[in-house]
Amino acid sequence: MKQKLSLLLPTLLWTVFGCWSCSSGNASSGAGCTVEGSTTFTEYTHAYLLTAERTCLDSVALSDGKFRFEVADSVAEPYPVIVRLGRSLTSDDRMDMPVIVERGTVRLDLGEYIHTSGTPLNAGIQAFLDGLQQCKDGVLANDSIAVDEIRAIFSAYYKEQILANRGNALGLYILQNYGNNLTEEDRAAVE
Repeated sequence: MKQKLSLLLPTLLWTVFGCWSCSSGNASSGAGCTVEGSTTFTEYTHAYLLTAERTCLDSVALSDGKFRFEVADSVAEPYPVIVRLGRSLTSDDRMDMPVIVERGTVRLDLGEYIHTSGTPLNAGIQAFLDGLQQCKDGVLANDSIAVDEIRAIFSAYYKEQILANRGNALGLYILQNYGNNLTEEDRAAVE
């Protein structure tokens, strides 16, 4: 019996230590957010990670049009940030793209077409931007549309998106950045 116990104890300790090592390693590596991106625009030399208020958190020189940010070791609640491409932080020639920091890897492809993917809320940003483009295309296709009609179309779209994303970081981003385009009636509906 003692011989079995002496063989079992090291095996049991090794198993427990191995499981603890693997689980703690996965927890730290899987709980953060990585933002990876690329651009085909050669005029941009740097990528900047900004808060929603446009304060710089990090920056990196583009390497073959690619960039990568490790945003957080852990993400308790998703929140919006901005990825800016430009020659400098304050450059007039720049491109800003919203990103939601949440667990996982966010992928940005910034070129003639913009594509955001990798996490649920960032897929939601892509859907929002695609819908916004459809609104713009619809407005441009109508030669006789009045300014008030244009405002109503965009306001209705923003309201729809804010309500569909109520309670998450994407809804908050849309409200903060597009809410000034809501009609009074639509603003009341989202508040």
